[in-house]
Amino acid sequence: MKTFLYYGIDVDGISISGNLLAIDKKEAENKLNKRGIIVHSIRQKSSFLNVFRNSKKSFEEIINDLSKLLSSGLPITESLEFLASNKTRNRNQEIVINILNNLKDGAELNKAIASQFIDISSFHLALIKSGEKSGKLEEAFTSIAKMIDEDKIKRYEIISSLSYPAILLVVMLSLIYFILEFALPRMINTIDLGNNLPFPTKILIISGNIIPTIITVIFYLIFIFLFSIVLRNRFKNLSKIIDKVFIITPVIKNIITFISRRRILQVFSHGLNGGLSILDTSTIVALSMPNQFLKERILLMIKSIEEGVSFSNAIENIHILSQAEIASIKIGDETDTLPKNFNLICDQFEKSLSITLKTVIKIIEPLIIITFGLMVLILALGIILPVMNSANMVNY
Repeated sequence: MKTFLYYGIDVDGISISGNLLAIDKKEAENKLNKRGIIVHSIRQKSSFLNVFRNSKKSFEEIINDLSKLLSSGLPITESLEFLASNKTRNRNQEIVINILNNLKDGAELNKAIASQFIDISSFHLALIKSGEKSGKLEEAFTSIAKMIDEDKIKRYEIISSLSYPAILLVVMLSLIYFILEFALPRMINTIDLGNNLPFPTKILIISGNIIPTIITVIFYLIFIFLFSIVLRNRFKNLSKIIDKVFIITPVIKNIITFISRRRILQVFSHGLNGGLSILDTSTIVALSMPNQFLKERILLMIKSIEEGVSFSNAIENIHILSQAEIASIKIGDETDTLPKNFNLICDQFEKSLSITLKTVIKIIEPLIIITFGLMVLILALGIILPVMNSANMVNY
């Protein structure tokens, strides 16, 4: 199905524009004529326009609104009609009208929504499709809304927790680099104390030969890492090579594994509770993996399940989840309570992540401040003491 933009006049003589799903332009025109719309112009909608016309924020707002309306007992069509007539969010009104029209033309709900949002998550679409088939749309939209809220809260928590230490660290490294690389050599050259240099100044001179190089290397590594992520996202041929480098680099490997672990628990929790099968959810997990090599592990897990291996044993062999999580999954697999168990594991993981973040920040901030204070003290003594000694020599 393709999306077509149209402009025309409705039965009341009012100008109307929007988009709809159709196999080709002729079918799109026929659908519009059945609605009583006289078509003036129609063309296929490009993905480039989709990026600018629809935003992630609009998707989140529409999902939240539909979740609330469906929970109140309104059917999906009436919920969309209510949102289409609602004036409080004008930027979403056209999108909702187009979803509603595509739905009335016989399109599936997941396809009608996908036509409006080019970057929609495959997991969200799968949940909507599953809810549509099983008659559990309310649960599907509630799960999606909850997942979006969890991601937003966690993203805000991480950014707010790490922003201050990151800024403080960058400022500290930049200041130390400037003093050791530029200020200190000029000061030493203007003071002649022979070999009678104070101990802090000797430390600064030795540090001036080592620390600036280390700081430069750190900044280059950060730049290379960020540039690698850009290359990975833009060029598929390089993604596997870059992923290989990432997965063998200790610190980056731990970060990727941690993100993957959270994604596995989150997707299985919402997927199984939303009515998706284990295989369908596992496929979505594979698509959402941040690393190609971890994705291959998930694909091997899916193959094992298809060959008859129990889900708990198959997921244990990917070596991403903790032993406690695997034990809980095994109990859920044996007692047929996997959705409930994944829900509990996911909630425990999110709470543990919040506590860990707060603890790490409480440790990092004082360490940075203490280190910064010691460096400033050494810098001050290393610069002031030679000046004082030089002044004493002049007096004598």
